[in-house]
Amino acid sequence: MTWPLPPSNSSVEDIGQLLPVDVLYEFDGPLIFTSVSPQGRELLAYASFSVDASAEPTNHVGNGYTRFLIAPTSSRIIAKLKKGAITIFDALDQPLLWAADMDHSGVVTSAAELRQLSDVPARFLPARNRTLWPHLMPLIAYRLIGDGLIEGEVPASVVSRAVDGATGALKKLIEVVRNVNQATGRPTDSHRRDYDLTAQRFAFNSFEVAFAPGVTADGSVPQDSAGHYSEAGRRLQSALDWLTSSNLPERDPSPEMLDVLNRLVPPSQGIVREVEITGRLLPSSGVIRLTRSESTRVRSAISRHRRRQRDLLESEGRVRELDLDEFTFILRDRENGAPELRCSFIDLLFDDVSEAFNAASRVVVQGRLDSRGQLDVTAIQTLATVPTQSSN
Repeated sequence: MTWPLPPSNSSVEDIGQLLPVDVLYEFDGPLIFTSVSPQGRELLAYASFSVDASAEPTNHVGNGYTRFLIAPTSSRIIAKLKKGAITIFDALDQPLLWAADMDHSGVVTSAAELRQLSDVPARFLPARNRTLWPHLMPLIAYRLIGDGLIEGEVPASVVSRAVDGATGALKKLIEVVRNVNQATGRPTDSHRRDYDLTAQRFAFNSFEVAFAPGVTADGSVPQDSAGHYSEAGRRLQSALDWLTSSNLPERDPSPEMLDVLNRLVPPSQGIVREVEITGRLLPSSGVIRLTRSESTRVRSAISRHRRRQRDLLESEGRVRELDLDEFTFILRDRENGAPELRCSFIDLLFDDVSEAFNAASRVVVQGRLDSRGQLDVTAIQTLATVPTQSSN
């Protein structure tokens, strides 16, 4: 399906024959390129769609055609496009815009002036977050959506939330992946590089900030950082899948991942109603949109976790399936037919747990349930020992 060119006083002379000057992207011919109009205006042309004459009847006798969207441009805009500082959508979103059909022999056959980019059906536009080349895609882009978020009128609190939300979430993700606690001590240079990102671009009509990955002096992403980003993205995607699922799973994400999500969801009040998350960090490579409903879900999960932390659980049973490497065991034969309980313990309790396991003793354990329903044991007391049979 195509869309008809609107009636217009514009003619082919307004844009010329669209002879490429700087080809920015090509596949079986130039698809994104710069040109110069007969009046000397620099233009950016983007191939919106192409039609094969054999597949669809057209007015372009004997040929198929490609429809280009054409916008005035400048060397400054093109330089930003090549660096990933703006998207293709942003580069085309200019006060003056044309659509033009070029037949497959390279001749512009018709042109029309458009009022604005929104006159073009969405399916014929580049994705809002699409950069000129795939390697320019930001690691993470965080877009805040709400009324009045236009250039020159964005409150400082929104700017701060956008920057702190994205970078704070990534910092926490990297800490989880690296299995480090940065509450104390100074982070290493490699650790800081993973989350102290470069602001790649800012965008308005909403407010968006996009960040490029941490790189070395030569501009490359270190191999270990790439691995950290991959694992961080996998964990973030899993947490977002939990958050956006239609049915709430039985098990909440870990407290660390709930902290990450809490930094990304929109606030419960204020100008920001929704957020969008995109970027190479997400394996799905799609657009994740979060509303205040997701904010409520995250905060409810955090409240459940805090209640579990406050509630000290005491249970009686026998220590089975002791894992001396992971410092875990299963508490079975619990009182009143309670189901088995997976437990973890600290090394200070190693001797007591081992003795109870070897002696098959009944024990009482105390601890707190974590978000996975596992008991973090803080104390263990032996009640009785199964008598051993004497040998003859």
